[in-house]
Amino acid sequence: IMSLPAVLGVCLFELLDAFKEGIQIDPLPMLAGMVASTLVGLAAIRLLKWLVKTDRYVYFAYYTLALGAATVAAGLAEVIF
Repeated sequence: IMSLPAVLGVCLFELLDAFKEGIQIDPLPMLAGMVASTLVGLAAIRLLKWLVKTDRYVYFAYYTLALGAATVAAGLAEVIF
């Protein structure tokens, strides 16, 4: 949440640069993406708070361990093959 002003500022500068370059941006998909990412982000924060309050954050740790292992495996497979 603390990084929100910085991220919004960077997005604003990127939009201004895009407009200066003459790039046409449809606002409806952008708005839909913003709304979707906000809702998913809030749901993730709520889920993480619930996991911590109910002392079930060990499940989150297992999830992140499995996701990290899968990411490393995919990266290695990309380099090897």
